[in-house]
Amino acid sequence: MPMGGGPMSQPREPGWTSGLAANAFPLKVQKGDKVIFEVTAIERRTLDAALFAAPAGFNKFEMPSMPSFKRPPR
Repeated sequence: MPMGGGPMSQPREPGWTSGLAANAFPLKVQKGDKVIFEVTAIERRTLDAALFAAPAGFNKFEMPSMPSFKRPPR
């Protein structure tokens, strides 16, 4: 779960994610004694591709490219 900075900054990952292997998902996350979330059931099945399709009327928005600024030499 990315943690935000400012609206134009890169999201920062929480420190605990560094302990995860690639393609891993935590089954339980705790902060102290408090459980933040916990997986209670896993079902292996194929999902309908329509679940991942953009909804009707969706308009893709792309940020305009920002000009690159070069620092003056010191």
